[in-house]
Amino acid sequence: MTIADPADTDYWIVGARIVDGTGAEPVDGCAVHVENGTITEVGRAPSRGATLDASGLTLTPGLIDAHVHL
Repeated sequence: MTIADPADTDYWIVGARIVDGTGAEPVDGCAVHVENGTITEVGRAPSRGATLDASGLTLTPGLIDAHVHL
């Protein structure tokens, strides 16, 4: 799936490894729900809805400091 304008849509990024920046262990196979360009949920993806496959990739949802060393 290609997102033409992520700010105007509702989708799940699925299959990713999530690093939340708190020092907790990464969690594999998670999903991030994005609605109108805003992260609304991090967890397990539902069985329906538009998805982007992020298998094998790592996401850091909500991590703002782009110069942080993890």
